[in-house]
Amino acid sequence: MELVNQLEILKKAVSLCEENTDAIIRFAVNGDELCDHYEHSWTSHEAFRVEIESWMMWNDRIITDESEAVEEYAESICEGMKVNGSTDGEIEKAAEAFVEKNMQTAIVIYTRAATDKEPS
Repeated sequence: MELVNQLEILKKAVSLCEENTDAIIRFAVNGDELCDHYEHSWTSHEAFRVEIESWMMWNDRIITDESEAVEEYAESICEGMKVNGSTDGEIEKAAEAFVEKNMQTAIVIYTRAATDKEPS
């Protein structure tokens, strides 16, 4: 990817930061493109997209869709709440409250493995 494109992506990220001062900044890295699991190694990545979106970590996953987050959380608490006599509506309401509390607005910089060689 050309340096100009990388610079434009970073400028957009800075602009989004200035417009959304309460947003967190996150990098989304394709896990399949990470280096082998050596203790002291690095993988070169390049930014290819930047967006402002919803962001929540749940069970070691990144969820950017609020309805998906509500559904997953409701499924995880369903059995325990039903044992305590909760209705489906109460479970849904609890899941919505959890997601509303934990879902954040994020400026997400998406990266992928760089295709060029590192300078020697």
